[in-house]
Amino acid sequence: MSYKIKSLLYFVCFVLSAFTYYALDSNQNHPQEYTSVEVVEITDENLKPAFPIQLEDFN
Repeated sequence: MSYKIKSLLYFVCFVLSAFTYYALDSNQNHPQEYTSVEVVEITDENLKPAFPIQLEDFN
C-alpha cells in the first residue's frame, strides 16, 4: 500500500471511531427522559419501625 492510501485509511478509521465514541458517550451522559410520573401515596398504617424503640424514664 502506498503512503497516501494508508494515511487515508487511518484518517477514515479515526473519524469513525470519534463519531462512535461521541454517540456512546452522549447516550450515557444524557439518558432518555421519563415522560410520565407515578405518584405513590403512603399512609401511616403501612409504616412499621424496623426495630422497636424502648422509651426510658430519665427522671
